[in-house]
Amino acid sequence: MLSCVIFIVCCILISNLGTASKPLSILVIQHIPSPSHHVWTEHLVKGLLRKGHHVHAVSIHETKVKGKLAQNLTYAVFDGLMHTYEEAEDYNPAAWKEYGTLYMMHFMYQLIINTCDTVIKTKAAKELLEMTKSVEFDVIVQDITSNHCFYGLWEDVRVFLDEAKNGAIVISLGTNVKWKDVGLDKIKIVILALSKLKQRVLWKLDIDVPFEIPNNVMVVKWMPQSEVLSHKNVKAIWTHGGLLSTQEAIWKGIPVIVMPFFTDQRPNARILVAKGVGIHLNIKTLSAQSILHAVEEVLYNESYTRNMKQLSSEFRDRPIPPLDLAVWSVEYTVRHPNGTLVTPLRSQSWVEQNLIDVYAILFLSFFIILLSIFFVIKLLINFYYNYMYTASNLRKSKQA
Repeated sequence: MLSCVIFIVCCILISNLGTASKPLSILVIQHIPSPSHHVWTEHLVKGLLRKGHHVHAVSIHETKVKGKLAQNLTYAVFDGLMHTYEEAEDYNPAAWKEYGTLYMMHFMYQLIINTCDTVIKTKAAKELLEMTKSVEFDVIVQDITSNHCFYGLWEDVRVFLDEAKNGAIVISLGTNVKWKDVGLDKIKIVILALSKLKQRVLWKLDIDVPFEIPNNVMVVKWMPQSEVLSHKNVKAIWTHGGLLSTQEAIWKGIPVIVMPFFTDQRPNARILVAKGVGIHLNIKTLSAQSILHAVEEVLYNESYTRNMKQLSSEFRDRPIPPLDLAVWSVEYTVRHPNGTLVTPLRSQSWVEQNLIDVYAILFLSFFIILLSIFFVIKLLINFYYNYMYTASNLRKSKQA
């Protein structure tokens, strides 16, 4: 279930402290080239700082913490990492929808390897390696799987939403899928469909387009999505189905129009549709008719809102807030050096760490398959020759 997955981290215990009652020295590493991952990391950093811990954060963007809270914070940025990916010719998340499951697994594996190669060459990574030689951290928190608010913009957005008498729809494809990669032909279709709506539309569109924007549509480069979804006039969000956006929509109780592209977005979309809280849009067959149908279904079929409110209630029903749980998890790792949250690498053998056992099973399976094919072919050949030999003998006996 979606609510079971909050975030993926790896907690590595450095020293064998028996308690986390005193301030900890914590290293937080976020090297995933996705601004949305930086956003949740920044919230975790703030939560740790509020508990009085000392935090050194290294992320893809600047860690923005101000005032007294920043006194125990130092940070660095993996310089140029995002720029490297955004400028790369083959980095086009919108095109990943064409990849099959097996190729997507291979592609993501290669992407992770390339990310690591790029990260370790940055100045921040080199400085971090030097720092760990002289600075002892109690625990390392690392993401193993944007500077997020233009506050001046929010006032204009709020007024736009306040005046949405017929409700408003939010369009946001996250931080990785770019509309420029979706293509102008699809954008033109979207604009045509939106122009026929009486609702207002807040659209996070990352490029300037050569088309007239309808009066009911407000285009922004970025939006404070959490605040936007909290607005009373927002009735639905058109999203890519990424885990973070999905959780945000569920938390706010906003039904979704989901148009997935790659990896977890596809199963997330299936789950949302199965739970009756969203409707699926296929980017390959996107048309003005399919968009209007999806919007009208979500807005006028009250079951979507009702089901999402119920799912939101279930999602929010937890013993402690998620941020408190994240901070507790870090402190728990220090209190229990061999606990369940510590990286399993500490207890794994060399064979397990390098997946030698997995490769051995795969090799054995491949060998058995080849051996089976060999024996089947041999059996067929023997059958063929026996048949031909028998037929030849029958012909000779008839001739005799």
